[in-house]
Amino acid sequence: MKINNNNNNNNNNYYYYYYYYYYYYYYYYYYYYYYYYYYYYCYCYYYFYYHYYYYYYSYYYYYYYYYFYYYYYYYYYYYYYYYYYYCCCCCCCCCYYYYYYYYYYKSICIPSFKNLKGKKTSSLITYFSLNIHL
Repeated sequence: MKINNNNNNNNNNYYYYYYYYYYYYYYYYYYYYYYYYYYYYCYCYYYFYYHYYYYYYSYYYYYYYYYFYYYYYYYYYYYYYYYYYYCCCCCCCCCYYYYYYYYYYKSICIPSFKNLKGKKTSSLITYFSLNIHL
C-alpha cells in the first residue's frame, strides 16, 4: 500500500509537473505572443510616428516650397510688370523721341516750303526727296 501510495504520489507529481510544464509552456507561448504583439504595436506606433513625422516634414517643406514659389512668382510678376513697364516706357520714349524728331524735322521742312516760291524746280525736287527720306 505504501508503494502504491508512492506510485500514486509519483503519478500525481508527474501529472502536476506535466500540467505545470503545460501551463508554463502556454504561459511562455502567450508571453511570446504578447511580446510579439507588443513589439508589433511599438513598431506600428514607431512607423506611424515616423510616417507622421515624414508627412509633417513633407508638408512643412511643401509649405515653404509653395511659399517661396509664391514669392518667386510674385517677384517674377513684378519683374515682368516692371520689364513691361520699362519696355512700354522705352517704347513710348522712343515713339515720343521719334515723334518729336519727326515734328522737329517737319517743322524745319515746312518753313522751307514757304521759301520755295520763285525758286527753281530742282529745289522743289530736293525738298520732296528730303521729306520722303525723313
